Amino acid sequence: MSSLIHPDVLPQLAEVSIDPERPLLICDADEVLVRFMASLEHFLARRGLYYDWKEYDFRSTIRRHDDDVVVTPAEVRAIRDDFFHQQLEHLDAVPGASDSLQQLADHCQIIILTNLPVTVRDARRRGLTRHGMAYPVVANQGGKGPTVRHLAGGVRAPVVFIDDMPQHHASVAVAAGHVRRFQFIEDPRLERLMGRSEDAHHQVDSWAAALPLVEHELRQRRW
Repeated sequence: MSSLIHPDVLPQLAEVSIDPERPLLICDADEVLVRFMASLEHFLARRGLYYDWKEYDFRSTIRRHDDDVVVTPAEVRAIRDDFFHQQLEHLDAVPGASDSLQQLADHCQIIILTNLPVTVRDARRRGLTRHGMAYPVVANQGGKGPTVRHLAGGVRAPVVFIDDMPQHHASVAVAAGHVRRFQFIEDPRLERLMGRSEDAHHQVDSWAAALPLVEHELRQRRW
């Protein structure tokens, strides 16, 4: 697990202003703030394709409806790029996400940390802004631990990290162990595929469940 921040991420971090005395929420976007997989399914269906939900790996789970054959790696890359550029700013919001972040913003600073090519960072920002979530966006590459360590390193107040993927929780646990970690997966099908992260302090699947717990963590003294 790399301890280095990707070169594409460093210039973005230089743009982020963090108050060291204010609690910090570092929040993922897909399946936490916006519904990525549901939109991807509609996108695939319009192209005669489907996601077979056997595992979370685009390289082996996108198939053709007419013959059930898995598409090639080159096709997967083309599908991904087309989806990012055509649909990323049009994803539906996860229920309660915008209102919850607005409520949390009253007593914390919020940064959206999302694993995407930096070339579609603006599309992600526009999509979130459309739903009332106009917060700083960092397009990360690789494990999120090093980036979280950088963002949280100088903060003398509680820091909370929310993400769906177990590997990112593992990365943050190693790189920034003091950060409180929430595994949030809104789509139950994806939750079954990914399973629970042993490195997350809390498991939630809705903002109704997450909001009071996040508020509690952000009001604690720095441990």
